[in-house]
Amino acid sequence: MARVAGITIEKSPLGKPLFMRIDLRKYGKNSLIEDFYDIFLAEQRKNEETIPLEEVIKHQNKKRGIK
Repeated sequence: MARVAGITIEKSPLGKPLFMRIDLRKYGKNSLIEDFYDIFLAEQRKNEETIPLEEVIKHQNKKRGIK
């Protein structure tokens, strides 16, 4: 497998790929990586309590002094 600067593949003791480490300073602006990271964050938060949109809008309007 060819080596790519800023990307490291970590393998199991049996030699099977387990992890891919990506240098986000180099590739962080790539839209596919941004999408993957967004999905990762959403998965982490999927069981968190939600707030109805109407409440968020009311709170933001109150914060800005809008009635």
